[in-house]
Amino acid sequence: MTSPLPAILLTLSLFSIPATVAAAEKSYGTSLDSIAHADLGPAADVFVRNNRAYVAGTESLHILDITNADAPQPVGKLSGLGGVRQLVVSGDHAYVTSREQGLFIVDISDEQNPRLAKHYETIEFATGIAISGNILFVACRHYGVEIIDVSAPDSPVHLSTVRTGEAQSVAVRDDLLFTGVWASSEVVIVDVSNPRKPTIISKVPLDGYGDGVDVAGDFLYAATGHHSKDRPKKNPGDPGFGHGHGLEIINIANPKNPEFVSRIKFPPFYDRGKDTWRVTIANNHAFVSDTYNGVFVVDVKDPANPKTVAHYKLPISPKTDIPGPVGGLAPINDRILVAGSETDLHIVSAPNLAKPVVHRKQPAKPIPPREESSLANGYAPNGQVHAVAFLEDDLAVLACGVDGVHVVQLWPEIKPITTLKTGGFTTDLAVQNNTVLVAEGRGGLSVCKWSPDTQKLTRLSNYREGDRPIRQVEWPPGPHALVQEGAGTFKIINLDEPANPELVLTDSHPGLLYGDQTMQGLTDENLACIFWHVSGLHWYDLSPGKKPTYTGDNFPGRTGSPNGLVALGDKTLTTTRGGYLLLDPSERRPLEELNVIKALDSNDHLGTPTLFDNLLIAAHRAYGTITVVDISDPMAPKQLDRFTITGNPGRVHLRNNHLVIPGGHDGLILKKLPPTSAPPSS
Repeated sequence: MTSPLPAILLTLSLFSIPATVAAAEKSYGTSLDSIAHADLGPAADVFVRNNRAYVAGTESLHILDITNADAPQPVGKLSGLGGVRQLVVSGDHAYVTSREQGLFIVDISDEQNPRLAKHYETIEFATGIAISGNILFVACRHYGVEIIDVSAPDSPVHLSTVRTGEAQSVAVRDDLLFTGVWASSEVVIVDVSNPRKPTIISKVPLDGYGDGVDVAGDFLYAATGHHSKDRPKKNPGDPGFGHGHGLEIINIANPKNPEFVSRIKFPPFYDRGKDTWRVTIANNHAFVSDTYNGVFVVDVKDPANPKTVAHYKLPISPKTDIPGPVGGLAPINDRILVAGSETDLHIVSAPNLAKPVVHRKQPAKPIPPREESSLANGYAPNGQVHAVAFLEDDLAVLACGVDGVHVVQLWPEIKPITTLKTGGFTTDLAVQNNTVLVAEGRGGLSVCKWSPDTQKLTRLSNYREGDRPIRQVEWPPGPHALVQEGAGTFKIINLDEPANPELVLTDSHPGLLYGDQTMQGLTDENLACIFWHVSGLHWYDLSPGKKPTYTGDNFPGRTGSPNGLVALGDKTLTTTRGGYLLLDPSERRPLEELNVIKALDSNDHLGTPTLFDNLLIAAHRAYGTITVVDISDPMAPKQLDRFTITGNPGRVHLRNNHLVIPGGHDGLILKKLPPTSAPPSS
């Protein structure tokens, strides 16, 4: 989670660091020293096997010879991997997560010339990673953990997703998956003996936000951070604010009934910039990375009585005047390789403490055949179906991820018409008058023309800047397309001349753009809206004949990253927990002071909305739920239908009295409206 700090938190961070570091030197054992660094620049993670270190650096995978660990030597490098986060190595392949750019699988059989074997489209931001035999586990943030068959690494196959909550990091042993879950502060334990049907068997509460996990013997080790769970933690100064940092030890001899054993705390700290905490067990010691707090070495010979025996803090970051944050680490003989996410890969002396991790080779697991979905009436391309739009009443155009764009006739029978290959993962599209805008991920934004006569799509132009993926596009009435680029950038592009798209506005605000966070349509005042998950909703004036501008209006409420926006008259309808709000740009009251218009019996997030006359249809992409609500009276909505699919649904459309659902790995799904749902009059 990366975003600029509000001033009050930045002030807190800057003033708390020196005090907590000084305390660490006195109270957290021996102060360890860095004796060398690798001259790679910022490093996110490191994995060691034999005398090789594999380092996820700035958009790159580095391979280092560490025969002499104090003088690592470069062996090979592959660039172009985006915002790398974690990695694991197995056999002849390295698997590197890259947040919004998915998963990169790198063939390392020729160490001097590593090559990209596959760029795989994960279901959401790829963060944590673990492997067991031929099964890869990727933590995909709010969407849980994606399970992938890598029996043939050049051709990975999605098997299933387990909805654990906001998954950060993962560990796997035998048939058990352990997932560190973020704001719900827990470890979720999953039976993955059938990788097609993972089953949650237990949850372990933690005192801080969950992230790194490791397993040794009968014990689970969980690294925690941010805020203490059971004490007030909303504001700086609250007793739980920043006090979540530490290591927790749980007995998992019976994984269905795990038992808390002990907990050890590190200095309190809070920063919403680099915020990762990880743990690796070796030589009866836990090696814990705790971002700005540094590295802690904890003696866990007696799990009931852990003792911090050593501590290391990184050099001052070139970006700030405080110690740099730690990413991943790897213990080797008498040394710890520490990835500094703003500095370098550091070699830290840890005599008599550090020993290398022994990576157990797991046998390949047989993969059961895929079962057909109970909602199998639809269309299944070779990629995820992220979005659907319509050229004509019966002619759908689909954003099919790695499989590009498909044009499909839906009625009277489902029939593929044509396809268009794209330069990246196709995650969204929009249509006006036979012109199709295609969000191609790293391939940019393409402007295409549909010919009813030839039944072909022709690319007219392409807009791109570097390799930051374009992930969402909205095209309200008029010449201006609204684009989400990368993890947090919003752009407006003028399409008066489709063959020459022109960038007219670039903006960003604190927080991330996780997905469908641009409003569909314009308000009566020609306002567009987009929300960043930290700083809330922001409005933009798209009045005809004017250059688009940010109005300066900002509703700061955190309505929830799974939700979305749709225009309703002069209001912006934003879904949130339990229902929705109707906002105008002048609203400034805190979210908790507003009355949510309840559309659900529960307090769940509703998801991304679309409007069809008096019907609100919301798709929660992370949970797989789809809800149909009658809003004939917007102040008194009536739920008409609610169901769940196994895939990850995008914005739902309505055609021919059917819900047309882009269902991710479930493909395109057609489902008749429930009998109680009157179709729109238009």
